[in-house]
Amino acid sequence: MCTAVAVGALLTAHFACIGAGDSFFTTRRLVGKYSLERADGAYYITVDAQEPSRSMEPGGVLHGAIEQLGWNQTHIVAAVTRGGWRIIDVPEQTISGVLSEEETLQQLKTKPELKAIRMHRAEDAWKMLRMFQ
Repeated sequence: MCTAVAVGALLTAHFACIGAGDSFFTTRRLVGKYSLERADGAYYITVDAQEPSRSMEPGGVLHGAIEQLGWNQTHIVAAVTRGGWRIIDVPEQTISGVLSEEETLQQLKTKPELKAIRMHRAEDAWKMLRMFQ
């Protein structure tokens, strides 16, 4: 009887975690080799593990927690805690910035390759990204 209760409790806890979806998967694909990673309640942009020198950088490739981000197939725009704004050119694998919020908003309005990008809070972006891609 005790074994059945213990197994039932474990299965309930297991499926509750799977239902939450975030207990086992801490990384979700953004675009190209870049992903959004969640760790200790903060979000970071990381690069695929095939590039160990870049994927192991503290604070991800932008060296800090992400507050806001937006992306399309060629660019990722992110506001980094105490680090200003950065723009990742995905095909070129280059990072621009540090930019002010005003400079970034101006680029989002005027650069054709950035115009369609919509910014989201990191937590909202996490929820938007599919768990399995």
